[in-house]
Amino acid sequence: MSAVPTDVDWEAIGCLLADALTKPTFVLDRAGEFRMLNAAAERATGWRRQEVVGSLWNERITPTTPRSNRERWVVDALRGIIREASFRARSKDGAPLAIDAELAPVGDGDSKALLLVATRVALIDLTSEPATIIRYQLSTRAESFGLLEYVSTGSQTRYVEGRDLRCFDHLYGRESPCESCPALRGAQSSWPRVEVRAHATRDDMYEVVQASKIEGDSVQVQVRRITDEELRRLFSAKLERVSDASGLTTREHAVLEHLMVGRGPDEIATLLAVSKRTVKFHQTNLLQKLGAESRNDILRLLL
Repeated sequence: MSAVPTDVDWEAIGCLLADALTKPTFVLDRAGEFRMLNAAAERATGWRRQEVVGSLWNERITPTTPRSNRERWVVDALRGIIREASFRARSKDGAPLAIDAELAPVGDGDSKALLLVATRVALIDLTSEPATIIRYQLSTRAESFGLLEYVSTGSQTRYVEGRDLRCFDHLYGRESPCESCPALRGAQSSWPRVEVRAHATRDDMYEVVQASKIEGDSVQVQVRRITDEELRRLFSAKLERVSDASGLTTREHAVLEHLMVGRGPDEIATLLAVSKRTVKFHQTNLLQKLGAESRNDILRLLL
């Protein structure tokens, strides 16, 4: 095998990957060394670019198919003989991964390189337990709002680009976007955006939703499903500090506790045995003392 050329513009290739490809993508040179991986590959594996670039393929991935060419698959892929392959790998934290990828040679002569574009990245040992954390990326364009680009749970990541799957339908069984969707707030609302809402089907659970704006017209969303008790523990320490520092009264503190778990004025009034008007009075006062305009501003302080 000829020596790897030194004039390949790997930085330019990296920019191309970052801008054009949303699926996890890796670049191998003719010697079988990793030369680049995009942001989607970093998210899917937990690997960091600076830790991977320069390492040989067999230090990171083990081919499982095609079995007959496990030692020379890079050469055959560069020649266009192999177009698809499956691998085993380890995530940054040591979790076993299964990776299915499409292979494509790029460039000519000594500058030839190999693209691995992952069509699936999943943990090998899947569990039957309901996912407690869901991550997904969606489009915010008006004509395609909610269109999913990938969905990741504690057990696997599925890349759904090119399929007409909307987050509100595919994940929540709704015909339209969720009313509390952080991605739908006005443009004046800052990022990241946080929301706490009741679970759609379980009375004893809540969802903590955090949305972050990324390049273009996409938003990354993380949904953490937790019980009422876990939610209270999550907030309790910071809530006490914020309440003491802002001089909240006992009743204002109580109203704030209920606001943080997504309860509305009517429910809070019933639980505290006061009128709805009294609840709104305390809510207005506590927002002023905290220097916040809404409950969502307070969530960002506490999470």
